[in-house]
Amino acid sequence: AEARAAPKIHISQAICDPFLRCALLLGFALAALQQLCGVNALLSYSNSFFREAGLPPEQVTVASTTMAAVNVVVAVLVCQVVDHWGRRKLLLAGSFLQALAMAVATTAVAPTSEVPKRWAGPVAVACFTACASSFTAGLGAVTWLYLSEIYPMEIRGSALSTCGVINWLSCFFVVVVARFLSLHGTCKLFGTISLVGFLGVYLWVVETKGCPTDDSPLTPRSAHSSSTLFTPTPQSPEA
Repeated sequence: AEARAAPKIHISQAICDPFLRCALLLGFALAALQQLCGVNALLSYSNSFFREAGLPPEQVTVASTTMAAVNVVVAVLVCQVVDHWGRRKLLLAGSFLQALAMAVATTAVAPTSEVPKRWAGPVAVACFTACASSFTAGLGAVTWLYLSEIYPMEIRGSALSTCGVINWLSCFFVVVVARFLSLHGTCKLFGTISLVGFLGVYLWVVETKGCPTDDSPLTPRSAHSSSTLFTPTPQSPEA
């Protein structure tokens, strides 16, 4: 009943309101980062990337299957700790480990790398598995939970819909671009994006663990009066 009674605010109105703008921009950035970090490209083209790294063809399918199986295990474990560790910690840890894994992979598969060729393939598999698992524990598990917690109900529906559109467009962009990149270029690009994402999370993401659903630290109920969308200016009486 409370949700039905809440006035609906259009996303174009909300983005122009200083009180709501920060939460909206943060949500849009997280929705984009979840895909721009490249996990779907790594999973989609893992077989070709592993072959490029020098992994024997008969081991490629086993490596991709192992990576997927580890992801499932990590997803089950994260479900047990997300409310204990908090959203911010998981986002920070996940994005940092993604950047670290891609940095190691970038070094291992570089044309001038001193890593023996026979080790480059296994190192790439280990780094891809670590990156995908870190994504599952951080951006994969937390992003949509966090987004559902930072918006007041008046804009939650439209804000989450917009985040969904941004997320899918980012996914499309990443999967298309990755087809034209080498393994080294892919690792370097997505490692850099993950590092930028880590810094963004550190600077702007605030913890929402234990907060009421409609009283986020980014849009606290006590500060609704600072927004003209929640407290419209009274119209002057007609003459």
